[in-house]
Amino acid sequence: MINKPYKLLKMKKPLLFYLLTALMLLAACKKEQPVVPASAGEPLVLHLLHFVDSVPLQQHALMYENVAGNPYSVSKLNYLISEITLEYEDGSSRYLRGPWYIDPFDALPDTIQLPQNNDAGYPLQLSFHLGLDSALNQSGLWDVQEEIMLMAWPEIMGGGYHFLKFEGQFLTGNSQLSGFAFHLGKSRHLVRHLPVTPSPAGSDSRYELRMQLNRWFGPPVIWDLNQQLTHTMHNDSAMQMLAQNGQYVFNH
Repeated sequence: MINKPYKLLKMKKPLLFYLLTALMLLAACKKEQPVVPASAGEPLVLHLLHFVDSVPLQQHALMYENVAGNPYSVSKLNYLISEITLEYEDGSSRYLRGPWYIDPFDALPDTIQLPQNNDAGYPLQLSFHLGLDSALNQSGLWDVQEEIMLMAWPEIMGGGYHFLKFEGQFLTGNSQLSGFAFHLGKSRHLVRHLPVTPSPAGSDSRYELRMQLNRWFGPPVIWDLNQQLTHTMHNDSAMQMLAQNGQYVFNH
């Protein structure tokens, strides 16, 4: 009778030892697993959207009115974005050369993939060019991309590429339909857009940049289609005024 408790205690000690050892190994395994934020490594995608005031852009819809009171529609909108500089939360910056061709009326999404979200955090601000500077605006340089090849600027007018083709119709003062074509090219008319803050859009990896088409009509230059040129391609002064307005067309 005296030996029974001793035998029982003897049996319990190994069981307790193995249990404690297993718990320690389990804890050690957990400590070795890295803690990775859900968004680390996700590509950031910039979506370019197109609005007239608060109304999403529709093709051939005579439903818009600019700051000068001209009713108008849009039949074509093509443009080039280049040389994006991103300022991140940690104070660092990233440069992306491009160019990117944008057409809201084609079947492809108007998106630009930004550097991955890692140690830099999220983009707080971005600046960019609408068009190409003199180093990039060389005839034939981007012809491997068919869409950009179709943006070619006539050689007789200096060559290079169109930065913008914004075309449509408007109602004249006599209620007649007439056409307008805002074409922008030549490196001296490059639009250096003012820095903007991209808007998060429902997730850490999706950002939006909105073009407000009415800003092409001003300010700072108020463009009345009944009073000013409706076709800008052959007029440097008109293109320079258009480029001034172009600094404010996104997210303003």
